[in-house]
Amino acid sequence: MALIQSHDPSDIVIDSIVITSDRLGDQIYNVTLNVLEFNIYESLDTLGIEADMVILDDNAIHEQIDFQGQENITIRCSWPELDGEVWERTFICTSVTSATKATNDQTQMITLNMIDVDSYQDKLININRKYDGNPKQILAQIIADNFRGKQLFTNDNVFQGAMRVIVPNWNPYECMKYIKNRATSPSGAPYYCYTVHGDEHIRFFDLETMLDTTSIGSPYYFAEMLSQSGDFFNKVGKSYMVQGVTIPEQDDMFTQIADGNVGAQYGFLDTQNFYDNSFKFDITQVFRSMLKRTKILTTTKAPLFDAKFKVKDRSLQSYSSRNIMNIGTTSIYNDIPGYYEDVTPEHHSTKAIAKALRRFIQKTPVTIRVSGRNFFMPGKNLTSSIGSLIDFQMLDKRPIVRMSNIAEHTDYKRSGLHLIYSARYLIKRSGAATKCTAALKLCKLSNTEGISRVS
Repeated sequence: MALIQSHDPSDIVIDSIVITSDRLGDQIYNVTLNVLEFNIYESLDTLGIEADMVILDDNAIHEQIDFQGQENITIRCSWPELDGEVWERTFICTSVTSATKATNDQTQMITLNMIDVDSYQDKLININRKYDGNPKQILAQIIADNFRGKQLFTNDNVFQGAMRVIVPNWNPYECMKYIKNRATSPSGAPYYCYTVHGDEHIRFFDLETMLDTTSIGSPYYFAEMLSQSGDFFNKVGKSYMVQGVTIPEQDDMFTQIADGNVGAQYGFLDTQNFYDNSFKFDITQVFRSMLKRTKILTTTKAPLFDAKFKVKDRSLQSYSSRNIMNIGTTSIYNDIPGYYEDVTPEHHSTKAIAKALRRFIQKTPVTIRVSGRNFFMPGKNLTSSIGSLIDFQMLDKRPIVRMSNIAEHTDYKRSGLHLIYSARYLIKRSGAATKCTAALKLCKLSNTEGISRVS
């Protein structure tokens, strides 16, 4: 354990990176000093943790190991000031994506793709059986049957009751995604099933619960003035300074309309009882319901939709841009409902609400780059990761005389509480030091009311 007094919050220590494989016997290849960068990826849309690393091979490592896509790579790293707290994770190599010459004929750059051990094992397991229970119970059973030591972290907000699911030769993660897609909260908020880098357990939470929690830590500020005056902040303060912002294509309402996420006519045809459970979907009713139940939308937070805008004297939500018909047969089984079964238009409407909210949450994304210090942690210390909220404040370019006047410089459209939807942790050598930064994709469902002042 290195005892380093660092003033940069991104400074991290790579304790070791080793490569092993059963075919290599007791031989251990320590490539710690050869690794130039190590990337770790996590997302609310995936159950596994992916990674890749770049190795500067100046000692015929590629030839000695003879990579087959069947190697274990174990990384151990720690923050200098957290003596004794080590993050360790084992990945399995899935492919060698590139091997190119570096500075001379004796050196080459090797890039390895990896996934965590459970994700690799998932591809080896085939499930062909039935499960009975509510979504949470079925997920817990799949985990218990196939992954030793894994736990399911969740809540009691699942709306769907007991159902029967017949798994047709799927991997466990495929089955779990299928169950996740059926689960909603009572209000129709979709569930997400995912893992984080800090431990090997599985999270299963609905969007409404994640957005209604309290953000951890101080606000994260982005302003050129603050970045240029970073030397005036202490180490903790620097960790809350955003180093860069990427704003992709945003506010694509046209696609939302085309997908039927604003106004649409839905039908669920019950072929058993010859009944059509039809309803008119209206996104404003979804946001109005959230306003009553949660802190996501309040009198000072406007949803990412303008209900007053009209085309030819009609609001967007009054149109039915799509007529979506589904088969919703009931009484498939005598003793328990089937996977897609609901009995009223109100219950069927949770499917339409979940579909719309999955799209709307990504309507105004932004990616920020910050020190990894507050996010890349061992499980017991992990407080902020995907599925957590952070307070991101984007400021204009005018000089800030006093921090108490910071509200006058705030871009209210891009600022506010954001959900961390996905993350990339980059551990990279920078001269004699090694830095860990986090690229976080942030999403939200509401804007704080105000006037944008970005210049």
